[in-house]
This record gives sequence, structure tokens and C-alpha cells, in this order.
Amino acid sequence: MPRKSAAIEQLKEFITVFNAQGELFMTRQTPEYKAVMRRFIGGADGICGCGDKAIIQRRRESYKMASDDQIAAFFFRQCPKEFIRRRDMLSACVINNDIERANYLIDLLIANQEYPDYDAANGWGRWNELSIKYLIHLYDYHHDDLESGIIIETLDITDEMRRTVSQLVERIKPYLPDAALKDLSNVLYMLGETDAEFDAYMQDLMHTVDYYTTFPRPKMPRSKRVNINALSEQILDSFRHLSIKGRADLIAQIMLRFAEVKDILEPVRYPTWICHMTDTVSNDILHQLFQEYPEIFIAFLECERFASYVPSVAFALRCCCTPNEYDTFQNMVLAHGGSLEAEPPRRSDAFSLTMRIE
Repeated sequence: MPRKSAAIEQLKEFITVFNAQGELFMTRQTPEYKAVMRRFIGGADGICGCGDKAIIQRRRESYKMASDDQIAAFFFRQCPKEFIRRRDMLSACVINNDIERANYLIDLLIANQEYPDYDAANGWGRWNELSIKYLIHLYDYHHDDLESGIIIETLDITDEMRRTVSQLVERIKPYLPDAALKDLSNVLYMLGETDAEFDAYMQDLMHTVDYYTTFPRPKMPRSKRVNINALSEQILDSFRHLSIKGRADLIAQIMLRFAEVKDILEPVRYPTWICHMTDTVSNDILHQLFQEYPEIFIAFLECERFASYVPSVAFALRCCCTPNEYDTFQNMVLAHGGSLEAEPPRRSDAFSLTMRIE
């Protein structure tokens, strides 16, 4: 059992006072809570520096929190929005090979089913899923392939730890709402996947693309209505997945489907999809797409409001294409009445992970 610190004791005092007030959930960070959490690495938002020393120290603090029943119950049962904190506490148990404690924390998440809004769009089921989703991100096999500038704390991560995380994921999957489980399935490949699992993933993805590019979209009963923004996010996530797999052909298949309905595509317009795609896939894949599927980019330049998106796409292509190929793109832009005079953003900052809805 890790030695308790003064910060831990102060946090326990805060929890005692909070519970005495009779409130079941902490849905917002109060000034008192923020003051307590500032004593920990990363402060109230849980974000710390990327150096090895800071990572190790935060893991140590997270393990202390995870090892205390009162603190664990508070974060896993009373603070729905603290999914990053829960992720860190679960991860600390895995790194310390305390599998029994990690399973105890999973039991706390499962117990949240008793709350009446568990299956709601913003209910505990969704927050449970986010806790596990971001835990998976920490153990991503493919973190070296990231080009978006996202910091992944992979210090001393082993395959044995990944297997443990996979076991934790399997434990909680039966207890997640259907919508949350579907969202989680989009990142499970990060822990490794079989050919059969990839084939099943592609079948579901192309079903999503079919629905997304069908207009008018089929009418559904209120109880079975599709969250179109969730579908947008699923397709966005697929670009990285397919890029890692080296499947430029499948990325092209999706983009060409979008191009066929580019004039009526919604809620995310075709120029936005081009920017998301070019900002997400690897340089090699983007280069291959430009060489073998130029019609993807021609369709982009045929859109009514493409001009403001050109700098981002141009910068991405400039990072991967030969000078002659980049000149070809410049000429394509000019031929369609566009311009490359605007200063392009840094590739990692071109778009946030939040889907842009137009």
C-alpha cells in the first residue's frame, strides 16, 4: 500500500465534507475542489508535463488515489465527468501490476448501472465508456505512428500491460450501453486485432458510410434514431485506423463515396472531411492518395466554399509530395479559382479532435 501524502489527506477531508452535504454527484468543479486538486501533479484538469519525471510522479499519485477506498469511490461513483482521472487511476494499477485493485475499480464502474440515467446519451454509461476509451489510448500499439502532436504517455508500457488492459476492457464491455459499446469498438484495434476483427470492423464501417451518404436518409422510429454526429466521429476515427493498416484503398473508397454526394453531404461538408483526412493519415498514405486517387482532390476543388480550406490541405500535401506534385496541386487550385496565398496552419493544429458541424 503506497504511503499517504498530505495532498491525499486533504482530498479525503474534502470528500468527507462533500458527502456530509448530501449531494450524490459532483457535476462541476467547485473552487474548493480545484484548490485541493492543485496540490497534485496536473492540477484540477489532470494535465501534466510530458517529461518522464512528471509522468512517473503523476502515476505515483494516481496509484495512491486508486488504493484508497474513499477516494476511489468518489471518483468512480460520484464524479461522472472525471474520466481522465479514472483513466489514470486504472492505468496506475496496471503499471504497478495490482490487477486485483484494477478489477475493484472496474467493479465500481459496473455498479454505476444502478443510476436511472445510466443508458442516457450523457449518462454514467457514456462516462464509463470514456474512462475505458482513454485508458486504451494510453496503451496504443501504434503510438509511434501518430502525427497529430498528441502526447501519449507510453513510458515503460509493455505487452503484458496491454493484455491486462484488454482483460479489463472485456470485463466491462457487457455492462456498457449499446451506443457506448459501439463507440468503444472504434478504438479496440489499438490493443491489437485479428484479421477477422478487422473484417468485422470494416463491414460495420462501410454500413455507416452507406447510411451517411444516403439522401434522403431513411426515416427511423424515435426509439431507433441514429446519432449522426456519432457516425461522423466513427468515420473520422477510421482514417487513423486505416492509415495504420496501410489501406489507402479503403480510405479512398470512403472519400469517393463522399465525393459522389458532395453537394448535399451533411452535417459535415466535403471540404471539412478532406481537411480531417489529410490531417489524420500518415504522409505515405496521403502521398499515395494524391498519386492514385486525384479525383478525391478534384472533387474538393469543385465544392462551392473550398477556398478557406486550401491552406490546410496544401500544407499537408507539401509535407509528403514531391515539388512537381505540389506544383500540380497548386495549378489545380488556380484552375478552380482558388489561391494559396494564405499562411497554412501547423498540421497538428489544423483541426481539433472535436467534429466540426456545418
